Amino acid sequence: MKFRILLAAPLAATLALTLTACGGQSGTTGSSPAPSLSANAQSINPKARDQIADGGEVKLAIGSLADNWNPMNVDGNESDYTRVRAPMTGQWFDFAADASTKFNKNYLTKEPTATVTDGKLKVEYNLNPKAAWNDGTKISLADFQATAKACNGSDEAFNCATTDGYDQIDSITQGATENDIVVNFKTTYPDWKGIFATGPARADSVATADVFNKGWATLMGHDGWFSGPFKVGSFDQTAQVITLVQNDKWWGDKPKLDRVIFRVVPDEAVPAAYVNNEIDAFDIGINADALARAQSVTTGDIRKAAGPNWRHVTLNQDAGLLTDKTIRQAVLQSLDRAAIASSDLAGLNYDAPVLNNHVFLNGQAQYKDLAKETGLGYDRDKAKKALDDAGWAVGADGYRAKDGKTLEIKFTQIKGVKVSENEAQQVQSQLKEVGIKVTLVDIASKDFGSTLSKRTFELIAFTWVGTQFPYPALNQFFNPKSSSDYSGYNNATVNDLITKVATEMDQSKRDDYVLQAEKQIWTDVQIIPLYQRPDQWAVKTTLANYGAFGLSSATWENIGFVKA
Repeated sequence: MKFRILLAAPLAATLALTLTACGGQSGTTGSSPAPSLSANAQSINPKARDQIADGGEVKLAIGSLADNWNPMNVDGNESDYTRVRAPMTGQWFDFAADASTKFNKNYLTKEPTATVTDGKLKVEYNLNPKAAWNDGTKISLADFQATAKACNGSDEAFNCATTDGYDQIDSITQGATENDIVVNFKTTYPDWKGIFATGPARADSVATADVFNKGWATLMGHDGWFSGPFKVGSFDQTAQVITLVQNDKWWGDKPKLDRVIFRVVPDEAVPAAYVNNEIDAFDIGINADALARAQSVTTGDIRKAAGPNWRHVTLNQDAGLLTDKTIRQAVLQSLDRAAIASSDLAGLNYDAPVLNNHVFLNGQAQYKDLAKETGLGYDRDKAKKALDDAGWAVGADGYRAKDGKTLEIKFTQIKGVKVSENEAQQVQSQLKEVGIKVTLVDIASKDFGSTLSKRTFELIAFTWVGTQFPYPALNQFFNPKSSSDYSGYNNATVNDLITKVATEMDQSKRDDYVLQAEKQIWTDVQIIPLYQRPDQWAVKTTLANYGAFGLSSATWENIGFVKA
C-alpha cells in the first residue's frame, strides 16, 4: 500500500475535530454501518513503562527501501520511509489522541512562546541542553537556520516536499543563551508549530542542494543526521532488512525494546508474514482479505482508530486530453465515488462517506461539501451533455471521438496493490458509461514515487496520509512551487488565497479563504477525493503502546511487550 505524507503540519488553535467513520451522507450501498470512530479514538494497548518488559525486538514490514531517505525531500515523502525514520527522529511535540499538543521535555524545557508585534510573529524555543544528534553533537542554532534556508523556496534546486512555513521565516537568531532559539517571521503565521514539529534537520545534511537531493541514498553512516531513542544498527541492502538498535547517546528514558527490525515484504505477502509470526504488526488498511487473515490469529488484536488519511484520484492536467477542463469535469461527474468506496471497503465493516473536500474531513466543523457548493457532483447526464456540446460524439464502439481522435485517458495502477487495481477497474468501467475510454497502465510498487515526482501519469489513485494540521494542505497540493503539486496546478487567484490562508490569524476569515480557494480548485478538477480511509492495524496482543494511533503520536521508548 503506497501513501504520500501530507507534510502540512501546523495546528490551528481552534481546530475542532469530530471525525466519524460513518454518519452523514455516505451513499454506500449493500453494507451495514460500522460504529462511529471519533477523532480521539485510539487503539494502541496503552501501558505504563513499569508494565513493559525490558528487551526484545519488534518486527515490522515495509514495501520498499528508499532511494532517498530525506524526510524533507519529495522523494523521501512516503509513509514506509517515515516508519523507518520514526524511532530515530525527534518528536518535539507530543500529540494526544485529540490532536492537542504538549512539548517534549527531551527536546524543549518548556512550551515555546509566540508573540505578535507590529503584525510580525516571533517564536522562542528553549532547548533542553541535553538535546543532541545521535552521534552526540548538540542540536544548535545552525541546524534551525540551515533547515529553513533549504526549504524556504529561495533555491529551487532543493527538491523540497513543501516550502510552507519555511517561506514565512524572516530570520532565526540566538536568544539569551545558546539554548534559546528565536524564529522571526515576515508576518503572522498561525501554523508555526508545524514547522519544527519534529525539530530541525542536521545542518550538514541539508547544507547544499546536492546533499539534500542525493546525500540521503543510504541510512548507514548517518547517525548524526537523526536524533531519537534508536539508531541504525545494520542496513542489509541485499536482504532488504534494516535493524535499529538502542541509541547509546540517548538522554531520555531508556527504550524498552532492544531492536526494531524493518524488512521489505511485498504488499500481497504481508498478511501471511503476520500469520506466520514473521512480523508483529501491519496496517490492514482497506484490504478485507488481510483483515480476515489477521482475525484468524488468536495471539493478535485488531486495533482501530479514525485517522486523517484519505483515498483520492489525482489528475495530471498537463497530460494527454486532461489538459481540457471540460474533460476533467466530465471525469469528476461520471465517477460514482460512493460505489468505489463501497467496493474498496467491502468486508471491512466500515461505512465511509464520500469525501468532497481537500482540506477538511467529513464531520469537522470547517467541512464544506464542495460538490454541492459548485454543482459539480456525480451526474452522468450532465457529463454526457458537456461532452456532446464539446463535439465528442459517441461512435459505434461506444467511445467518444472528435476529429478522428478517441477520447482516451490512461489510468496508472500499482500492480499487486489490490485497492489500486480495484479503483483502476472501477474508473475504467464507470467512465465507459459516458463514452470515455480508460487504458490501464501498470507500474511496480517500487516505481510509485518516481511516477509521481516525474508526473508520468494521467490518472493515479493513492492515499494522502494527513496530519493533525489540515490548513497547509492547500499549499502542498496546489501551489505550483510545491514539489507535491502532482496535478501541475497553477491559478493566480488560488495562489493569492494560499498566501492568505498561511498568514491569517482570524479563524473565520481563514476558513473563508480556504472555501474560496477550494471552490475554484474543485471547479478546475485537480484531485478527486474518494473517502476517508480506515486506520486499523493487526498487532500481536502483547505489544503495547503501538497500533492505530489516529491523531496521536508514538513514543518509541515506551513501545514494547507486556510483562508476562
